Amino acid sequence: MVSTRSAATVKRNKTTQTDLPQRHAAVQVTGCMDSLSLLQEDSKDRACVCCEQGNDLLSVVADLKEEVERLRTIWECESEIDWWSHTLPSLEKKEQVEAP
Repeated sequence: MVSTRSAATVKRNKTTQTDLPQRHAAVQVTGCMDSLSLLQEDSKDRACVCCEQGNDLLSVVADLKEEVERLRTIWECESEIDWWSHTLPSLEKKEQVEAP
């Protein structure tokens, strides 16, 4: 079941108390199969376009999070390698100076 409001509907903004015109607002009540206006006409599986796009975006976000974590791990390892490469030469010099 989809409930729609016409262009004449006005919504009041509570913070500024101004009237905001609403051109079209659809509220999906019971699920994707009832949202016929959002269905792809040539789609055989009759899945909601918004839900498909949302699922695709969630998948992309998950992939990006994994990639960010992988790159962060690489960066941390490289930072540690850099730290050790700067620390070890100074330790070697210190040992050489202290040795008789």
